[in-house]
Amino acid sequence: MRRHALLTPLLVLALPFAATAQDRAPSVLSPGRSLDLGFRRYGLSLGNSSVWNGIRINLTDRGVRRVNGVNLTLWRPDGNPDATLNGLALGLVGPEAATINGIGIGLGGVIAERRLRGIAVGGLGVVSDGSARGLVLAGLGTVLEGDMTGVQVAGLGAVTRGDTRAISIAGLGVVAQGDISGASIAGLGTIAEGDMVGINVAGLGTVAQGHMTGLNVAGLGTIAQGHMSGINLAGAGLVAQGAMKGVNFGGIAAVSQGAMKGLNLAGIASVAQGEIVGLNAAGLALVGAEGVSGVNLGGLAVVAGAGSVSGLNVSLGAVQGGRAVRWLTVAGYKVESPRVAGLSINAIRLVAGDLDGVAVGAYNRVDGTQRGLTIGIFNYARELHGVQIGLLNYAGNNDGPFRLLPLLNAHFD
Repeated sequence: MRRHALLTPLLVLALPFAATAQDRAPSVLSPGRSLDLGFRRYGLSLGNSSVWNGIRINLTDRGVRRVNGVNLTLWRPDGNPDATLNGLALGLVGPEAATINGIGIGLGGVIAERRLRGIAVGGLGVVSDGSARGLVLAGLGTVLEGDMTGVQVAGLGAVTRGDTRAISIAGLGVVAQGDISGASIAGLGTIAEGDMVGINVAGLGTVAQGHMTGLNVAGLGTIAQGHMSGINLAGAGLVAQGAMKGVNFGGIAAVSQGAMKGLNLAGIASVAQGEIVGLNAAGLALVGAEGVSGVNLGGLAVVAGAGSVSGLNVSLGAVQGGRAVRWLTVAGYKVESPRVAGLSINAIRLVAGDLDGVAVGAYNRVDGTQRGLTIGIFNYARELHGVQIGLLNYAGNNDGPFRLLPLLNAHFD
């Protein structure tokens, strides 16, 4: 079974009492040896009675079958693989049973071999080889082999092999080998080998090997092997192997292997292998392999690899579309695309295959057909169907003396 790096220190530091379950001293009392003050197993039992209803007090439990009421164990249990404790289970070291239903409290910890239901409070840890449901509190750590449902709080870490459907709070980490749903807060990280749904907050990172949905906040990184949707915030970066939808903010970068849709913000770069759609802004570069559309702001570049850049497109550097750049575009350096449509304003140059609309800039070059108006220092069009205004204007489809003209050139069919 694969283990996270968090597991080893948690198990070593948090739950030393659990290891004693594998190597125990001989039993002090045999099952059934007790002083019983009551009638038909009801009342007060002093000793190792195997079945009792009422109040039971014993030094070391061994071979217990069932206790209904209050069970107080003065020393560590010595093997209760079939025990069921219903009610209040107390232990100076800690209660141990196959099933604990009710309240279990131990200075060392609480151990359930099969199932834990109710409230469990362990000075060091709470361990269940099965599922747990209710309120689980541990000074150091909780380790659950099954699912967790309810509320769990651990000083160091909360580890679940199954799904976690709970409010989980841990000083270091919350780890589930299944899904995490609900609210998870950890000083270092929250990790799910399945999906992560709900509110997940970690000082360093939130990681899901499945999908991530909800409010996900991490001091460094938020990572999903599947898609990411909701409000996703990270001090350094957001990474999704699938699509990224909602409010996505990465202090350094936001990266999606799929599409990126919604409010997408990054301190340095937003990059998507699919399209980027919505309000999109990045301090340096905004890159969508299959297109960028909406309100697009990139400090140095707005780039659509094989798609188009559409909407309000603004960059201090370049706006570049693999297929087209459309509507209103403002670039401090250049606008470049096989097709430019709408209003394009650039400080240095425009390089377009075809132009439909108006382009304003120092150098406007249209290698195909220009339909509309260009204004600049030098305007070039291989085939002009419109007007050029500038110091020099070249129209390749005009007759010889009218191809290169100062101030104004035009061609109308």
